[in-house]
Amino acid sequence: MKSRELINPIIEVISVMGLSVVIIFVPRRTGDSEHGRFFDRVVLLYAPIKKLSNLPVFFQQAAVGSERLIQLFNEKPTVVERPDAAPLKDFGAS
Repeated sequence: MKSRELINPIIEVISVMGLSVVIIFVPRRTGDSEHGRFFDRVVLLYAPIKKLSNLPVFFQQAAVGSERLIQLFNEKPTVVERPDAAPLKDFGAS
């Protein structure tokens, strides 16, 4: 959980720095007079890129969860049946 909390501010800072570079230099280089359309496209790209930045965190959490499940499945039970235990009936049989 801590990694997810830490990555969002880092992504925000990098995004703002990148967006400011784009806002300053791209219109000057292209000579584009329609800045509004350009900025709309840049803003529309922000949400998908931010969602993609969370993928490594989700994959890491999934890997840790699967490792934990494997540990649980490999664990030997501590409760042992008695040697003279009566067999259980089938659940379908009445």
